[in-house]
Amino acid sequence: MAEETGLNRKYLGALVVAAIAIIMLGLMARRALVVPGAPQTAPPSEASTLQRLTQENQLRSISVYINERIAAIAPQVVRVPARGASGIKWGDRDSVISTSPDRPVLLVQPVSSDSLRPPFALDSDSVRRDWVLVVGRDPGERVVSWYGMSGGRSYGRCGGRIVDKYVLGVPLTPELSGAGVFDLAGRLRGMIVDCGDGYAAVTGSELRRLLADTAGVTPGDPAGADTTGVAATSPAR
Repeated sequence: MAEETGLNRKYLGALVVAAIAIIMLGLMARRALVVPGAPQTAPPSEASTLQRLTQENQLRSISVYINERIAAIAPQVVRVPARGASGIKWGDRDSVISTSPDRPVLLVQPVSSDSLRPPFALDSDSVRRDWVLVVGRDPGERVVSWYGMSGGRSYGRCGGRIVDKYVLGVPLTPELSGAGVFDLAGRLRGMIVDCGDGYAAVTGSELRRLLADTAGVTPGDPAGADTTGVAATSPAR
């Protein structure tokens, strides 16, 4: 019996020594695998929270940037009450282009002069898919806008004409009639025109062609322009 007890004690002692050895080997292996100074992985719950906060901050930064670009572009856009649409300052004189169901693009002579108007810049037509800003004004002179990625260009019908237009991922509604299509640098890329039975975001070269066809004047030339008054531009809000 004493011999059996001695064997049990030896067996238990061997197990304890083996367990201690395994623990020590595990600790040594862990130290060898962990690089000193390496950042520790956050628990899953903390990692997801940090990722969400990072994404929210990125979205806020984008929103702030877009709002700044819209505010910089807004002075180029006015309201044309008689046409029920927005208008865009055009050329180097005090003239504005707008739209109506019977004339997709027309030249309007504003009532008041604006000596502080920004320099006019019509961007060359581009086929690249790029970010664009659509900026107009509602009847209360408040800025209305949309931003997104242009889906390229296509041909479509507008007021009995085949026009070159941008493909935009936004419903073209009466609220955007006459609004300008700009790039992020503030260059005019086109305009939302009234086609009578719908709306189209026509390109810059199409604006020139439609204006010449419907008004019979050179773009930017007030001769023969519509004398309907244009509301003065309000500060961007």
